[in-house]
Amino acid sequence: MESPYQSPNAHPYGLGRDDAAKPSMLAWWGIIPAVIFVALQVVVGWPAAKARSASTELAFSFLVGQIIGGLIIPFIIAWIAYRVGRRSQLAGTIAFSVVLALGCLGTVGRSLPPRPGEAEAQPVTAPTMTSFADFGFEIPAGWAKAEPDTPHTVAEILHGGAVWHQADGMLKVDFGKPVLPTPRELAQSLAGEDGHVLPNPILLDGIEAFRVETSSKDMSRPCLAVVVIRGGKFYAIMAAATRGADVSAAFDQVLKSWRWSNSH
Repeated sequence: MESPYQSPNAHPYGLGRDDAAKPSMLAWWGIIPAVIFVALQVVVGWPAAKARSASTELAFSFLVGQIIGGLIIPFIIAWIAYRVGRRSQLAGTIAFSVVLALGCLGTVGRSLPPRPGEAEAQPVTAPTMTSFADFGFEIPAGWAKAEPDTPHTVAEILHGGAVWHQADGMLKVDFGKPVLPTPRELAQSLAGEDGHVLPNPILLDGIEAFRVETSSKDMSRPCLAVVVIRGGKFYAIMAAATRGADVSAAFDQVLKSWRWSNSH
């Protein structure tokens, strides 16, 4: 006998049958574009993150943040489509997939060389003093200023190419909050197992810094670096080379011409 206090269509735990039958926002096949997106980020984004970061930890953090951000935005748009479509699972899944597909195209596009006719940075013909956020240095002749595309890179110059993965030389400056208390310890962390920190500090426009040298022969990590802490932030000035290029003279020129601004 049915209870007079319970609807015959009520769920025993308080969910009506209509609620229980509501479809989820995404269909099962929505996982496919998500997997493709994450795989592309790892395959294409990880080498780029390593080449553009002062340490493996920073590169990993940047990659994870990029993946999470790349999934959250499609999810929000899918939720909007799902609600506008009167809880249409198909609408939500299609919106999710389309936005992720655009994200995949953007990831692939950033890894491709520029097309003929596109504007490219032109190498300077003579050493040129250039100001950045809170410092400046002399861009050596034959090098070109490039546009950084990571939030922790504040300056980047290239030699022999318009983008970092085409160039035979790259010099960049990363900055951030120090995860270790001294520049020597930060330099040792950057040196890794195959590098070493020179025993005596150098002066970078009057501030003590430490120089790192590694055995790197490609763009996956720097072969030369200098680490300094100023105003509560660390700065890692790094040089990498491939195809046998020598970036040591340009690196030394940047260090010699380095000037801090008066903001700290």
